[in-house]
Amino acid sequence: MKKIITIIFAITIFQIPTIFAQTFVENRYFHENNGTLKNTGVYNDKLLFTHEGNMYIVNGVNEPTILTSVSSNMEDNFIRNGGNDGANEFELDNENNVNIINSLDLTTSYRDVAKDNEENYYFVDTDGKLFAYDEDGSHTELYDCGEGYLFTGLTTNNNHIIITHYNSIGSGTEIVKIPKIGGDNIIYFQEGLTIREPVVVKFSDNTEEILLLKQIDGAINVCKVENDGNLTELFEITELIGDTRMSANIDENDNYHVIVTGQNGSLEIIYELETGIENLQNTQISIFPNPTNGIINVETQEQIEKITVLDITGKLILETTNTEIDLSKQKTGTYFLKIETGNGIFTKKIVIE
Repeated sequence: MKKIITIIFAITIFQIPTIFAQTFVENRYFHENNGTLKNTGVYNDKLLFTHEGNMYIVNGVNEPTILTSVSSNMEDNFIRNGGNDGANEFELDNENNVNIINSLDLTTSYRDVAKDNEENYYFVDTDGKLFAYDEDGSHTELYDCGEGYLFTGLTTNNNHIIITHYNSIGSGTEIVKIPKIGGDNIIYFQEGLTIREPVVVKFSDNTEEILLLKQIDGAINVCKVENDGNLTELFEITELIGDTRMSANIDENDNYHVIVTGQNGSLEIIYELETGIENLQNTQISIFPNPTNGIINVETQEQIEKITVLDITGKLILETTNTEIDLSKQKTGTYFLKIETGNGIFTKKIVIE
């Protein structure tokens, strides 16, 4: 009886509550190397990172493609120009060649630089002050992070400039939305959290979505900032160590593309929205036990077309139509179970102990 009770509590049941439910499939690609921290960037829908003098592009592949040699670090689509007081803006042509299209002389050391769709430039200097960069080379101060700030993150869209900064005096992080035309600053404070790298990944006339990289007690998470300032965790990252950087975008199909870099490699996460899903109101899928010592059972009333198992890097482990899956020969760790039925695709994280 005791064994039966344990199995019952280990069952995971998916209940899709609405006919027009949306599900996501998450794929991960981990690019491992033993080197220093890499910086990330995004050009249009292309995610980039630099490492040891080279720039790479990633696009849902296990091996990133080298583009060109670079002399310094990168912040989104800017490369530091020699020292810390200049930034070269670059673009990629149709053949992914890197071309410098503009050079900014900021006349002061900076931490972050950003550009909006209206060709306006903004940067944060090493004193934690946010400036607008004027065409004549002058600077207009917009915001001061104040005493106690340790680092900042900067992004912008047509309506707002978004800056985050960790404050050692307040022991927390401020998320500040600064309107470009009229209105008051909106400030969210996250007590005790270390947050960096804000990214506006979607923008419309009425809404904007902001992603943040959160690090606390050794855990790394990509989070979405809700309208009330609270954070919703989207991805947990266990592959990376040390200090991290992030860039992201969302495509026209509402698929998230995220790249996070650490001191041991780069992790690309593609969070794809599955569309065309109908008649899911009564669908149930049970997966048990989870965690498991290697044997996974799948129970459903649906006709299973295919079950795919991926490891944490997105590598294919097996494909099957069997509802009893033997993973006993796999290493302990986190895996993803992708179940394809006539009514849609479902993905669940499983753990082998």
